[in-house]
Amino acid sequence: MLRRLARRLRRSAHSDLVGELQAIQGELRAVAARSAEASQRAAAALDVGAGIAQTIAGFPFLLEAAHNWSKAGVDAILRFEADAARRAESLAAGTEEGIRALSNASSDLASVTLEKMAELADLVADLPAGRFSHGRLPDITSEEAAFLNYCGSHLGPLADVGLWLNQPVSLEWQRGGVAVGGVNERIVEQPFVFAAVDRLPRGSRVLDVGGGESTVALALASLGYDVTVIEPQGYPFTHPNLTVFSDRLERFDTDVPFDAVVVLSAIEHFGIGHYEGAHIGAKDDRVAMRKIHDLVRSQGFLVLTAPFGPAEVNEVERVYDDAGLRELLDSWTIETVEIVRQTGLTTWVRETDALIKPDGAGRVVMLIARPIPQ
Repeated sequence: MLRRLARRLRRSAHSDLVGELQAIQGELRAVAARSAEASQRAAAALDVGAGIAQTIAGFPFLLEAAHNWSKAGVDAILRFEADAARRAESLAAGTEEGIRALSNASSDLASVTLEKMAELADLVADLPAGRFSHGRLPDITSEEAAFLNYCGSHLGPLADVGLWLNQPVSLEWQRGGVAVGGVNERIVEQPFVFAAVDRLPRGSRVLDVGGGESTVALALASLGYDVTVIEPQGYPFTHPNLTVFSDRLERFDTDVPFDAVVVLSAIEHFGIGHYEGAHIGAKDDRVAMRKIHDLVRSQGFLVLTAPFGPAEVNEVERVYDDAGLRELLDSWTIETVEIVRQTGLTTWVRETDALIKPDGAGRVVMLIARPIPQ
C-alpha cells in the first residue's frame, strides 16, 4: 500500500506541483526543500518496510501477526492518504495553501510510516525470524529448533510448493545446536544409479520414473544424458537436456524407446495412494513395470531400487521380499543385485549380491535388469 501511495503522490501531485511552481516562482525553493525532505523520509520508510516485508515473506506465520499489529497503523495511513488526496485537490485549484498542505501531508505520512515500521521491527525481533537473522547457533531455542525442523521436513512449506527434496542426509536442529539427524537409503541408491547409467555413452536417452523429489535426473542431464522425468507433481528443475512429463506413467508414450529407465525408490508407492492425486490399485506396481518394459529398447536396461524385507504393504509403501521382487520383475532378467542394510542411524553396509530371503527389515534392494522380449 505504501508503494501505491508513493506512486499516487508522484502521479497526482508531482506534475501538478511542477506546473504550479512554474507559475509561483517565489514559492519554489521553500516548497521544493520541504518536498525533498518529505521524499527522503518516505524513501527511508519504504526501504525499512521492504526489508521487513522480505523477512515476513520467508515466514508465513508472521503475516498474521503483522496483520494484527498493522490495523491501527493502516487506518492511520489511510486517513493521511485521504487527507493528502483532499489537499491535492486544493493544489489542483492552484492555491498556495494547497501546495504547502500537500508537502505537510507527505511529511506527516512519512513520520507515521517510520514510527509504525519501527514498531513492527521491534515485533519481528521478538519472533523467530528476527533471531534467525541475527542470532548465533547457541542462541537457538527449543521452539525455534522445532520450527526449523518443520520447515525442512516433507510436511513443511517447501513440500507445499514442490521444492522439498529427499536428500540422503538430514539435519536435526536442537536447542543450542544442530546435528546429523539421519542417513537414509539414498546414500547408496544414488551412487548405484550413477554407476549403472555411466556404462551408457553421453547423449543416451534415460527415463526417470517418479524422480520428483530427487536431483538424480538433473545430475544426469548435467552430465550430458538426454533425460525425461515422469512425475505427476512436476519437477522444479530445468535443463537443456531435461524433459518433464507432469502426469501419471500410464499416460506417457514415446516413439523412441529409452536406453535406460531409472526407478529410484518409486515403484513401492504405485497404487498406495500416499501422494496427492495418486491412483489406488493393488496391482499398480506390476502394471507400471509392464509399461516400463514397453518404454525401454530391447538392448536397454532397468535400474530399480526398493525397500527390501519381509513382505508388507502399509499406508506409505510396499516392502518387497525375494518372491515379491521376482513376481514384480517377471518380464525382466536380473543381471546385478545389491542388498544393503541399515545398521545404525547414519550407517548403511553392503550385505549381499544375491536375491535371497531377507533376514529382517531395514534393507534396500538395488538391481539392474534387462527386458525379456515379449
